[in-house]
Amino acid sequence: MAQPGLSAYVASKFAVRGFTEAIRAEMLLAGHPVQVVVVHPGGVRANIANAAIPDDPALTGDRRAWAEKRLRIYNEKLLTMPPERAAKVILDGVARGRTRIVVTAQAVWLVRLVRLSQVGYVSRVVAAEKAIFGG
Repeated sequence: MAQPGLSAYVASKFAVRGFTEAIRAEMLLAGHPVQVVVVHPGGVRANIANAAIPDDPALTGDRRAWAEKRLRIYNEKLLTMPPERAAKVILDGVARGRTRIVVTAQAVWLVRLVRLSQVGYVSRVVAAEKAIFGG
């Protein structure tokens, strides 16, 4: 799902999904018995959000305050699943032969929203951004 303010991160996520699907197709075409899995973790309590705010001297004033508010909300309300539980979900999915593992309930909901509304979800994401993080 595309989110405003996270263009580079979102681009890398989309690239990982495409890369994984291409590798899976190549392995199948070549007849290699390799399982290729893509994981969509969703709100797992990890350090990724903390690492998103760089120690960049250019990030100052209102922009830094907004980024720190966003980080606080992510850590308090959105990144809630313990990493140990996420690891269990992922390992169980691999054991079941799943090729795509969506870890959290929030991620499952977002996958459905994106698939059902195609690009229409973007306006809903913008409205949610404004409601959760402010203007």
